[in-house]
Amino acid sequence: YVKIGYTNNPKIRLGEMQTGNPFKLEIVKLLENKTQQQEKKLHKKLQSKHNNLYKRGEWYHKDIINQGVIL
Repeated sequence: YVKIGYTNNPKIRLGEMQTGNPFKLEIVKLLENKTQQQEKKLHKKLQSKHNNLYKRGEWYHKDIINQGVIL
């Protein structure tokens, strides 16, 4: 799975998420200069157009990247 979210500090956020996860997490893609409002719009768009790839919260099946949905 992949998580799509907003943060001001990706390295710190990754460390926070890693603490509660037994698998090694990595940053796959960073979208620069996005706002929390833009991120919320992205989630609504993804959940309506790609509901089959939506898991829960801000989590999606990895195919959301493999299929080129998130570039």
